[in-house]
Amino acid sequence: MAEVLITSQVPGNANVAEGSGATVSTTFLSAVDGTLDGVQFKCPTTVSGTFEGVAWSVDTDDSPADTGTGTQLAAVNLVPSMSSGALITVPFASPVPVLANVPYRIGVRTSEGRYAATGGFFASSGLTVGNLTAPQTGATTVVGPVANGAFIEGITLYPNKTFGGGFYFVGPVFTPTATEADGAIAVTLPPLQAASSGTVTAVGNLAPALPPLQASAAGTVTGTGQLAATLPALQLTVTGESDESGQLSLTLPHLTGLLRGTVETPPATGLVGAYRAIVTDLGDALRALGAPLRVVDDLAANVDRGAVVVGPPTFLWEGLCSPDEPTGATFEIYLVEDLGERAVDRLLVNLPALLVAVGQIGNETSVTGCVPGAFPSGTSDLPCYQVTAETTF
Repeated sequence: MAEVLITSQVPGNANVAEGSGATVSTTFLSAVDGTLDGVQFKCPTTVSGTFEGVAWSVDTDDSPADTGTGTQLAAVNLVPSMSSGALITVPFASPVPVLANVPYRIGVRTSEGRYAATGGFFASSGLTVGNLTAPQTGATTVVGPVANGAFIEGITLYPNKTFGGGFYFVGPVFTPTATEADGAIAVTLPPLQAASSGTVTAVGNLAPALPPLQASAAGTVTGTGQLAATLPALQLTVTGESDESGQLSLTLPHLTGLLRGTVETPPATGLVGAYRAIVTDLGDALRALGAPLRVVDDLAANVDRGAVVVGPPTFLWEGLCSPDEPTGATFEIYLVEDLGERAVDRLLVNLPALLVAVGQIGNETSVTGCVPGAFPSGTSDLPCYQVTAETTF
C-alpha cells in the first residue's frame, strides 16, 4: 500500500509567487526498502506556467552549508493534473528503487515560481508518517547533515539552498517492499482408495501401483510449529484369483503436499513470549523516535549499517514462580555499523536514540553497561557498541 508524507497539513502561504522560475524540494528517508512511485504536490491557488515533478539521489556533500549535487532519477509533467489548491499525486513512468535509511530528494520545478509553503518548517522540526521521515534541517544522516526544504532559482539546477528550511508541500509516493511471513499449515486428506483386479497364475505377482498423490490446501493458519500433514488410513481393495503360490504385492509411492495459504501467528508465551516482548518493544520505541535503525533477532545474520541485534536474555526468577514465568532478565543489544572511516561517527550519532529506546522496554528497564566492540557478520568483524540492560516482567 502506498505511503505519503502530506496528509492534513495546511500551508502557511497557499499561493507563493516568485515571479521567475524556481525549484523547491523535500529530503526524505524510508525505514524500509521499497519504490518511489511518484510525486505528491499541493497546488498553489493560482495555477499557471509549467510544473514538473523530479526525484534525485542525495550526494555525500549535500548539507545546509555547501552546494551539493544530486543525480536525477525520474521526472514527470504535473500540468495535466494541476488544480487550484488541490493535493495531487502523479506517478512516474517507472518506479524508482529506494533503499532503507538512505536520503532522497523529491521536488517540483515551476516556471513562474508558484507553490504553497510553510516558512521555517524544517528549521525547527522534522516530519514522520509511517515508514517515511523528512528530517529536520541539520539532522545527521548517512550523508551528513541534511539540507531539507531546499530551494534554488531556475528550473534546470539541483536545489541545494535551504533559505530557512521551508516546507514546500512536495513529497514522495512510496510503496514498501512486500514481506512474507513464516508459519505452518495443517493438511488433512480424505481416505484414499486403490482398487486392483486380475488373475494370477503360477508364481506371477500382481503389482498395482498408484501414481504420485498430491495434496493442496488453502486457508488461514492458527497454529505454529512444524508442518503437520496427516493422512488417514489408506484403503486398498484387491480382487482376483491365484493358483498355487501366487502373491499379491502393492506399492504406494511417496505422497507430496502442496501448501498455500495465509499465515497468522498467535502471540508467543512463556520464555519465548518474554524474549519477543523485548524485541517488539525495542522496535516500537525506535520507530516512535524516528531513528534510522532496524531490530534484528538473529545473532548469525549478515548485518550492516544501522542494525540493532538483540541477543538471548539471561532470565531471572525470584521467589516461588513457574519455570516459564521469569520475573526479570538481563540481555545484550549490539548497535552495528558498516566498516568505513566514518563508522565511529555514525555509531555515536545513533547510540543516544538506542539508549532512550532501551529505557522504554517493558515496565522497568535500565542500561547497566555500554562498551565498544566488534560484531561478527559473515567474514568480517563490524564496529559496534554492546549495550547491557536489565528489565523486569
